[in-house]
Amino acid sequence: MRWKPQGPGRRARPIPWPDILAVAALAVLWIAMALAVNPAGDFPLDDDWSYAKAVKGLLETGRVRLTEWTFMSLVGQVYWGALFCLPYGFSYTALRVSSLAAGLLGVAATYGSLRVVKASAGRAFLGGMVVAACPLYFSLSNTFMTDVPFFAIGMWSFFFFLRGEKTGRPQDIVLASLLACGSCLVRQLGVLIPLSAALASLLSRGLGRRGAWRAFLPVIPSIAVLAGYQVWLKQTGQAAHYNSPGMEIVWLGATDPARLLGGFVKHLALSSIYLGAFMAPFLIQAAPRLWAALSGRRRRVVRSASAVFGAVLIGAAALQPGFRIPELGNILFDVGVGPVLLHGCGFDGYAPYWPTAPPGFWLLVSALGAAGAALLGVGALSVVLAFFHHGGDLERVQDRRLGGLAILLFLLYLGPVALQPLLFDRHLLFCLPPLMVVVTLAAGEGKGAEERPGGRLASCGAALLAALWGFFAVAATHDHLAWNRARWEALDWLEEEKGASAREIDGGFEYNAARLFNPNYVPKPGKSPWWVEDDRYAICLGPMEGRRVLKTLPFGRWAPPGEGKVLVLESVGAPADRPAAP
Repeated sequence: MRWKPQGPGRRARPIPWPDILAVAALAVLWIAMALAVNPAGDFPLDDDWSYAKAVKGLLETGRVRLTEWTFMSLVGQVYWGALFCLPYGFSYTALRVSSLAAGLLGVAATYGSLRVVKASAGRAFLGGMVVAACPLYFSLSNTFMTDVPFFAIGMWSFFFFLRGEKTGRPQDIVLASLLACGSCLVRQLGVLIPLSAALASLLSRGLGRRGAWRAFLPVIPSIAVLAGYQVWLKQTGQAAHYNSPGMEIVWLGATDPARLLGGFVKHLALSSIYLGAFMAPFLIQAAPRLWAALSGRRRRVVRSASAVFGAVLIGAAALQPGFRIPELGNILFDVGVGPVLLHGCGFDGYAPYWPTAPPGFWLLVSALGAAGAALLGVGALSVVLAFFHHGGDLERVQDRRLGGLAILLFLLYLGPVALQPLLFDRHLLFCLPPLMVVVTLAAGEGKGAEERPGGRLASCGAALLAALWGFFAVAATHDHLAWNRARWEALDWLEEEKGASAREIDGGFEYNAARLFNPNYVPKPGKSPWWVEDDRYAICLGPMEGRRVLKTLPFGRWAPPGEGKVLVLESVGAPADRPAAP
């Protein structure tokens, strides 16, 4: 089905049945994935203990108070999570359900964005599945981290900006601008969405005063929201401890610019490999059209540049382990998702007691990602070259503007993110839908091109790879939740049966943070750095020298199939009547 341009005053058509069925199918698959892993469990994961405290405070006092651990604006997510806690009261399970709901909305927004740029229902469905099956996205949807809610509301803003550019309907732009304000109240980088739309409009329509005013008008509400947020922080006495990651970039640029530049280049290379790997199903299916869409001299330039780019990335991954997945860390590690932050595990993501991938596995995945990055390069260069090409009919002009919006959002977002000294894999999720829009436009979807040779084979390969990513996402998320349930069962046993206080326990990052967080804490030599006072008891994934096992709690593992165990350890020689730490 073709999406025809509409005039500003025309009413939007009813949603076609193919789209309703496709989104319903995505919802069924998403719910089935969530039920398979079972998100229930009243315990925090990663940093969401900090965000959950704000929700709990809102429910109890009617006011939002952020902890000193918070970097993001967060307020919008706090109200979203509180809404899901209203029926039965505060719980981490309710907060995870809120993230799963946001996750489904993000998948639907991805589908809608691809349909706006004339992707077929089948290809848009595949795009939605790429997001849903991404291990980073699905695992984070089973937490109360900010990544997925920000993705969801940000991608709906992106969708309405795309549709507004397509249809010329001012109500679409107004709604897009309001949603961008909401994204700014989850993460400050939400302001980049209307800014990208403004720059795309300005560059494509000219630099006249009237055009500039109209282009930047949708940006003003987001700027006003962020300014008002700063005023609110000051009025509530929270500005002093509010963290600004941008200041770290400024400081590093002033003191060690070579390190900043080197880290930036490495982050861009790793980001390309990650994005190429996670988008591989979509890229495989688009490859025959994408590779054949160019013509003449432009084809030679784009193909050559992209081939060199892919070859460099493959060479870097083959020769340097630091240029392979899962180098960025935080969520994805060897054969699981995390992080695993327990005594003896540190911040490297996994412990020696966790299974490891076969030799060469991540090199193969990284090579796939590098090849995917080369295809992304074809799409991105094609859209950039087309954006600055003048002339053509209305449809081509609109496609150039839509492609400009998508590529600008990708570049404006990835730039400051890659400049950070510490880039996490989960920070790349926001790049997926804009890049899929870019690839769709570059491949010439919906323009009546005949099916290219190998198209059916590419579709089968895309479906198979999407299924493999989805299976890994479900299995790894199941394991992460399973060992955490065992961990918190062990902690309940320590507190209730042994009478241990939180100050005597090293229960891992989330436990000690939720119980003992102190912004002025100074790490103690020989102890874990997460607010540990006295580690008489420790929760571990395996035995440790100098400690005896008090209790073993097994848990089932799916990736790979097997059984793991969580151990409650006590320091050897600790007397039974040893007093609790003050």
